[in-house]
Amino acid sequence: EYKKSDFNINENAKVVLLLSRMHWKKGIDLLIDAAQKIDDNVYFLLAGDGPDIDKYKAQVRALNLERRVIFLGWQTDRLGLLSIADVCVLPSRYEPFGIVMTEAWFAGVPLVATKAAGAKNYVTDLHDGLLVEIDDLQGLVKALTMALEDPKLRKKLIINGKNSYEKDFSRDSVISTLVKSYKKMILDFRNL
Repeated sequence: EYKKSDFNINENAKVVLLLSRMHWKKGIDLLIDAAQKIDDNVYFLLAGDGPDIDKYKAQVRALNLERRVIFLGWQTDRLGLLSIADVCVLPSRYEPFGIVMTEAWFAGVPLVATKAAGAKNYVTDLHDGLLVEIDDLQGLVKALTMALEDPKLRKKLIINGKNSYEKDFSRDSVISTLVKSYKKMILDFRNL
């Protein structure tokens, strides 16, 4: 398990975590622009690698955000990173599912996501996550700020996120769904 100090971040500072491939469709450029508009005591850990990472590093340098936007490269201990995150963000322009949603829920970290297909189909805004329009910079800044600063909302998002995980993505719920599906297929096959 990590500590914020492992990344030269004060333990009292807030951390927004991105777990993503570094690609245009993931909306990382939008997140970097949002970082510029958010309090100086909020750090952004960007975990992942991909074809556009150099472009994003140049964007961070151009905005003078190197102190607060930290590129971690590819990481395997996602739960370890989630353990120090105050918010997990999924700013995708295109995202058919987004396993990050379920990881954040499992880890008890408030989720902020754009209304890409995956999040739009699974996240209920203001219930188990905060949803913003794709490419909506002001909406992303507002949602991140709410998720970081509103203790009542944070608690609600964490509790309901864990409930959403248990209901739809836990081992028992997935096995139950698979068993029902197989039983239905067997019955349908027998009735041919």
